[in-house]
Amino acid sequence: GGSILRREFKRNHIDLDIDCISIYAISCCVIEDQSQRNPTIKEIQSCRSRVLQTIERYKPRTIVLVGEYALHSLIGHVYKKDLGSIAKWRGLHIPDKQYNAWICPIHSPDYIEKQDALEYQTIWKEDVKAALETRNMLFPSFSEEIEILETEQKIVANLSDIFAIDYETTGLKPHDTKNHKIVCMSICTDYGKVIVFPLPKSNRGKKLLQQILQSEKIGKIAQNLKFEHTWTFNILGYEIKNWVWDTMLATHILDNRPDITGLKFQTYAQFGIAGYEEETNPYIKSADPKNSNSTNKILELKEGTPLWRKLLKYCGKDSLYTYKLAMMQMEKIGLNPLVKG
Repeated sequence: GGSILRREFKRNHIDLDIDCISIYAISCCVIEDQSQRNPTIKEIQSCRSRVLQTIERYKPRTIVLVGEYALHSLIGHVYKKDLGSIAKWRGLHIPDKQYNAWICPIHSPDYIEKQDALEYQTIWKEDVKAALETRNMLFPSFSEEIEILETEQKIVANLSDIFAIDYETTGLKPHDTKNHKIVCMSICTDYGKVIVFPLPKSNRGKKLLQQILQSEKIGKIAQNLKFEHTWTFNILGYEIKNWVWDTMLATHILDNRPDITGLKFQTYAQFGIAGYEEETNPYIKSADPKNSNSTNKILELKEGTPLWRKLLKYCGKDSLYTYKLAMMQMEKIGLNPLVKG
């Protein structure tokens, strides 16, 4: 496999031995019953410190992960959800914030060599070429300022002609209206400004929110918009108008591989940001994962406490990343972004 990889790098004007630092995810062969076997995840984790020390020493611009062992070694402790196989990650160019480098997973050349179809080789060569080109790409960056609104009068401040929205709710499905509620909402405008607030309780605040959500002049973006649409209809009693983009549907259009359409995966894959949900996740998960109508623990968070504010920040980040993802998707699909942000 090494000779194949070396040859393909050379084809792209990169000398694997001179221009690159190469390191194995596993420091030594794993022998059991006098024969070599595949390493376990725990064994890969045991060798991770050596990999991280090498990255810290050389500070690479681009890190090419060749095969699943490399994937688990470098991404396994950053993206803590179900990692899946290399097929889920190949071809991605992740601007990882922790390593400050482009992380580019590709199939192992040994795997490609065993495939009969020529298409595997063609796609693999394209993946290698695209991965090596990231060394000349700018690293994405954007502000993550999130304003927590203290008064209902500020809800409509600085709104423009399009924004992304996100709800935090007491569960997945809103049909049990006696036990479910929308707890808070965030809005990211076309200036990249994020505001987040508890759902208004006063009649004036509720009326202002309805005017925004039902305005035909304000385009709305969401990740899996049927969630916000259904909750608005069942809990607030009206429908959101002028939906313009669903980032989950757009992900299907751009890349229809399974298990990659979630916002957390796309936020890491496109922006290199992972784990921002870890502190609030225990309160957001439903008490009964087999019952989508069950409630979660979100109401245990008391307003004004540090955990409550972390929930609001989390909600704000969801709408921010949804908005940035939507702008990126519009460009990739060939549409002019509705706004510049």
